[in-house]
Amino acid sequence: MCPKHFMFCAPWPPSVNRAWRSIGEGRVLLSAEGRAYTRRLVNALPVGRIEPLTGRLTVIYTLSAPLDLQKKRWDIANREKVLSDACTRARVWLDDSQIDDLRIVRGPYSDPGHVDIYIISR
Repeated sequence: MCPKHFMFCAPWPPSVNRAWRSIGEGRVLLSAEGRAYTRRLVNALPVGRIEPLTGRLTVIYTLSAPLDLQKKRWDIANREKVLSDACTRARVWLDDSQIDDLRIVRGPYSDPGHVDIYIISR
């Protein structure tokens, strides 16, 4: 069976520190900003995309940060979990445990910032 390729451009994600909130006795919940990001990611999916990807996955995130981060230090790994969790909630794939090969690349700066997501399903 030939691998399936899937590519789309997602909006710039919030940092993991802004996407999740710790409340009470060690409970961690998705913040309002995290929920809003998931909705924006769903809206960025190609029209007609219905079935989540199955099987083992290779995922490449190319992060093109907004211009206002150009002179600041920012951590590319701080965005990965937000992206992977949002893709799971958006049903791009069944679960991020399907990912066998994950690459995160720092792309060129652009406004308002975006992430090119390239997925290979085997």
